Amino acid sequence: MRKAHDSTIDLITPTYDAGSVDSTVSVSLTNGNRIFQAKQDYAVGRSPVSVFSIDVNQDSKIDLITANADDNSVSVLQGNGDGTFRAKQDHAIGTPPKWISYTDVNQDSKMDLITVNPVGTSVSVLLGNGNGTFQAKQDYVVGTRVWTVLSIDVNQDSKVDLITANRGDNSVSVLLGNGNGAFQAKHDYTVGTQPSSAFSIDVNLDSKVDLITANAVGNSISVLLGNGNGTFQAKQDYAVGTEPLSVFSVDINQDSKKDLI
Repeated sequence: MRKAHDSTIDLITPTYDAGSVDSTVSVSLTNGNRIFQAKQDYAVGRSPVSVFSIDVNQDSKIDLITANADDNSVSVLQGNGDGTFRAKQDHAIGTPPKWISYTDVNQDSKMDLITVNPVGTSVSVLLGNGNGTFQAKQDYVVGTRVWTVLSIDVNQDSKVDLITANRGDNSVSVLLGNGNGAFQAKHDYTVGTQPSSAFSIDVNLDSKVDLITANAVGNSISVLLGNGNGTFQAKQDYAVGTEPLSVFSVDINQDSKKDLI
């Protein structure tokens, strides 16, 4: 759910039908009274598995991006600012994408896309042109059955780095950024069983980025302390409840130390 045209919350849902050639996203606007208007459908690539809203062309209007599993693409629908969207523009990924992240990876003040491709054991980076279009993808190998991607500066060089959680080989992959939109080869670190997500935080207050993974099958979280140069120490596992999917940090007892939930 995200506002598509005003300050109220609207509903945006993908329609997933494996093998269908008529896949859509549905936009249902609301007047703020918790009652949604009739949906408007917009064609996207085949079998969208996720949809995200963001301003990709810097016109202060919400645009939509879908990850499409059956035709290995992402669809970009530029917004008109009134809750309606233009026809899709497709960008090839080459392998089924599951998830999309977005950030400015090459520091040109334009939004770039990163897709998570579990089957291809890769992430794809599509540099943005600033007008809602994107350049051809660049693929980077990561661990097996990659599930999520996190973008953050792990080595304090003011360049965006990538971290993936890989369920197939129980690892996280760290790809250091060069600052121009390209990334170095991965370095893998072992974590608990089938990590669903990775998060970054300074857990020991040494001003270095640390990593935490939520391990769905292992019923645990793994903490990897950072060395400050883009490398990490061996994991420390902590038991939690059944099938954790995410982890958050907050100081719940007001002792100025980070706690995990």
